[in-house]
Amino acid sequence: MIAAAAQNDTRAFAKFKSEMMPKVGQKITVVGTLHDGKPGFWLAFNNWGAYIYAANKSGIEKENSLDAQFRAGQTVRVTGTLRHFAEPSATKKEEQHPRSVQRPPEHFFFDVAEVEMSVNTQSH
Repeated sequence: MIAAAAQNDTRAFAKFKSEMMPKVGQKITVVGTLHDGKPGFWLAFNNWGAYIYAANKSGIEKENSLDAQFRAGQTVRVTGTLRHFAEPSATKKEEQHPRSVQRPPEHFFFDVAEVEMSVNTQSH
């Protein structure tokens, strides 16, 4: 999976993060390539990317609808509010037993409930 492999490239993520952090909380439009991700879609753009997933239960129906409309490999235009998930700091218990709890890594994402997504018909 591209997203998982990309997590190991800290320089690429650091560069992407420095470009994207000022845009967190803003409505932006990006064009990228969809990939199957966990959770939701992984949208590859700007040499990294962001997830598109339901941030809460109210978005699950729309996430399922987008899963039916779009497929991995498509180039799409996505407009939505960019969000950032910072990896929480470990608790004392987790420091003593680091493998006992799985947490998602730091990442950027769009809440599927508020995105507009369409197939990009313009060539790059």
